[in-house]
Amino acid sequence: MLIEQQYIDFFLNSTRDVVGIETIEISHPSISKTYYFVANIQAGETLKLEDGKSQFFEFLPVQFTHEADNNTLDYQLSVQLGDAGTILPEEIEKLLKAEGWRIKPKVTKRDYRSDSLAMIKIIKTECHGVTTKDEGSVMSCGAPRLNNIRRGQIQTTERFPTLEQFR
Repeated sequence: MLIEQQYIDFFLNSTRDVVGIETIEISHPSISKTYYFVANIQAGETLKLEDGKSQFFEFLPVQFTHEADNNTLDYQLSVQLGDAGTILPEEIEKLLKAEGWRIKPKVTKRDYRSDSLAMIKIIKTECHGVTTKDEGSVMSCGAPRLNNIRRGQIQTTERFPTLEQFR
């Protein structure tokens, strides 16, 4: 069954005892490992990724805040990790020493059903910034920014004479 159909079935056809399992994956070439966290199972859980491989997700209190509609390029996701400032600050330090923020960390949010452990939703974003507080770290994530250089063509009347009428 397609992930979109499973997502619809989860909300419209599941019983009350079926809950959503929220997970997050944080990866970057310069950090020590790829982190897999589950937000609402304290013992952790082994779940299947989209490529079919099984992966253990360790428990970490995580709070997700969706800032905009996820069907647009303006989509923003705020991820608050309850790591008490222990995990991400060290990894961010490694990242800054390696090459800075030229390569953005990849942040993937996956939702699963608690009854069948089937994936029902996946959102792939990149991290645009991290704020560290005493109670944890907050990651600001969003759609990849593809046009940061802005090397488009300059619209001049010499190159495009038909623009002369708009002066």
